[in-house]
Amino acid sequence: ELIAGPMTIVRYRLEVRSNPARPIPKDWYKDEGGRENCIEMFVYLKDRDGQEVNNRKVKLRLVLLYEIMDKVQNQEILKLSPDCKTTTGDEGKAMLKLRIEEVSKNHQRQAFRVKVEPDIEDNPTAVDISSDVSPPISVYSKRIRKKQRRRDDVDRRHPNPSPPLDDSIKGENWDHDGNVQSSVHNLLNTVRSSNQAAQLTGAWSALDLMSEASTGPALYNAVKSIIQW
Repeated sequence: ELIAGPMTIVRYRLEVRSNPARPIPKDWYKDEGGRENCIEMFVYLKDRDGQEVNNRKVKLRLVLLYEIMDKVQNQEILKLSPDCKTTTGDEGKAMLKLRIEEVSKNHQRQAFRVKVEPDIEDNPTAVDISSDVSPPISVYSKRIRKKQRRRDDVDRRHPNPSPPLDDSIKGENWDHDGNVQSSVHNLLNTVRSSNQAAQLTGAWSALDLMSEASTGPALYNAVKSIIQW
């Protein structure tokens, strides 16, 4: 004979939904926006016909899981906002605001899920309510700025920096009489005649226009920095 495993018969179920104003993010950046930056989600209590139940209050319990549904060992990294509503009310729903205080990178790059279930310890009669889980959420610290991303891309393409310019290039190219345009042209002409001029192919016309259109020590130093880079 065959014997089925244990099962629980339920009359109601919890359903996790996004807040239309702030949908549950696929990627969440925990260090952006300060402590007010939270993940928001609605939890509805529904009957077997899918209708919202607004005549029963249910206290909720949250459990942090990985995307593969394994339980996260350290549940302390799941934090609830002080204004979080963890009990379904007259509207048949609860509003959750929470934070996950560790990034996915520290958990083998796994995304997280939030399981919402009735708090049986608070109300043992809630055993007739089934749980639900949120969509997976990958947690990061901050977005990489475009400037930093470009710098990282350049570093990957050019892992070995160019050798420094000769002293003849870095030397007395500054016109101390204050003629900055002449100084910039002198600097460019010196580099053109050096062995490193081939590294700057395609940049000369733009630099010439810059030097002709602007004046001031800042321009000269900027061009010099570009050349040395």
